[in-house]
Amino acid sequence: MLFLYRILINLTLLISPLIIIFRIFKKKEHHTRFLEKLGILNEKRKLGKLIWFHGSSVGEILSIMPLIEKLEKKKNIKQILLTSNTLSSAKVFNNFKLKKTIHQFFPIDSNFITKKFLNYWKPSLAIFTESEIWPNIILNLKSRNTPLILLNARITKKTYKKWKKISFFSRSIFNKFDICLAQNNETKNYLKKLGAKNIIDRKDMEAEAKLLSKGLWDGVVDTVGGNILANAISQTKHSGIVAACGNASGNKLNTSVIPFILRGVKYFDI
Repeated sequence: MLFLYRILINLTLLISPLIIIFRIFKKKEHHTRFLEKLGILNEKRKLGKLIWFHGSSVGEILSIMPLIEKLEKKKNIKQILLTSNTLSSAKVFNNFKLKKTIHQFFPIDSNFITKKFLNYWKPSLAIFTESEIWPNIILNLKSRNTPLILLNARITKKTYKKWKKISFFSRSIFNKFDICLAQNNETKNYLKKLGAKNIIDRKDMEAEAKLLSKGLWDGVVDTVGGNILANAISQTKHSGIVAACGNASGNKLNTSVIPFILRGVKYFDI
């Protein structure tokens, strides 16, 4: 199935100049930056740790902006790469005054172009949003042992049925995500059936935290506080680190000293 997918993507790549010209004429494509989709990049990669976020269009980009703004303050992160597919999302990005974050268009998911893209940017962590599932770049990320997160995951019944028809192939893609944060319980169930692992429903994190839960995380950066932070602390592994930098979910922390004593969890308030 992967072989067939790559043939179809390469055929798309062959006719992409015609598609791009048409989209430029319709003012849906940037007249010079379309080259980024072909793996011809125009931004420089800085030395140090780079975090990569990808969202399809305006809604996804706006949903992760608060997180990006928080991460910009982290000294150990030298650069943040944000990619998207649409011209409108690029225009929205320009409205934000960010120092470390740059925008590029997401590359066509051919094996050659995605390898070139990753060879250049070398992300330390990749975070995809909602339903952005691109087989070649996902497989190439994992071949480099790059941690991969599906944030605010959304799988509809219609999408699930399409992936289910190629279940063996879908499992080989969805099981590459290290963590999937689901929007709702329906998505959580679909992700599980499609082969994803370490699936978390946001509602589970918003529930009252246990004193000590199964260790899931080596480290946590929390931006919302409240029960989500309390659950994150109780789920942090031995000698793990929890850093908190927000209280959007609440300014009360319902936890105990148990994770800190029994597991040696370290807590930092940013």
